Amino acid sequence: MPGVEQDPLSAVGLVSYSDEERRTLSILGTCTAFRQPHVALTAAHILQRVSNDRRVRIDYPRRGHMQPVTKIERHPDADIALLVSPPDGDDDLKGYPPGAFSNFVANWGLGEEFMAYGFPVEGPSRSPGEQEPTPRLFLGHFQRFFEFDSPAGYHYVAGELNIPAPAGLSGGPLFRPGAPSLLTGIVTANIESYSTLDWVEESSADGTTRVEAHHAVIRYGLAVMLSQLEEWLDAHVSHREGTAWRPGPTG
Repeated sequence: MPGVEQDPLSAVGLVSYSDEERRTLSILGTCTAFRQPHVALTAAHILQRVSNDRRVRIDYPRRGHMQPVTKIERHPDADIALLVSPPDGDDDLKGYPPGAFSNFVANWGLGEEFMAYGFPVEGPSRSPGEQEPTPRLFLGHFQRFFEFDSPAGYHYVAGELNIPAPAGLSGGPLFRPGAPSLLTGIVTANIESYSTLDWVEESSADGTTRVEAHHAVIRYGLAVMLSQLEEWLDAHVSHREGTAWRPGPTG
């Protein structure tokens, strides 16, 4: 479907928590403007320690724009939430939003390529003991889809990625290289798999045998597949008039 999102990375924001003077206390993760410039999707788990929704803010570095959050809408089951900011003048315009992903796609499949963007915090720091969020673009493919029940109690249809999701990437968008204005999913978590690299078998003088196995931990990232949450998304984020999903009056 058509869109006008020329730079999908401009729709990706850094979520932080501030004090009463709006000074940053902690970096929470990544978010993704969706359908409307003043509404963003993120992973719900990054907001678990937020005691005051109005102290959450979003910085869009590629737009040089900051938005305070006035409301957080959490999904009842899935690891996803909406961050709602006060509308500005652009939110009342018709047509495809130039600062947000237009919608999601539903025809995803195994082996499909994705691009992911966000603000991991494992990068170089300005001073010892402090980690700075570093914007990074990731490429990969989906390697399976399944019903995921997380230890934190979330349940959703997840897409398993062939790459790990570093800390800070949660809430970031997955989108197709050939359709950069449409989302496939939102990064949520990691799962771990164990692989035996080799083993050592030793026998002692008393006839006992000791076996030592060496394991490697393999991490795969997960994303919530947005098309499975269509009813909830439609109930909380309206399409803009003049788009393929809300054409408006004709004649």
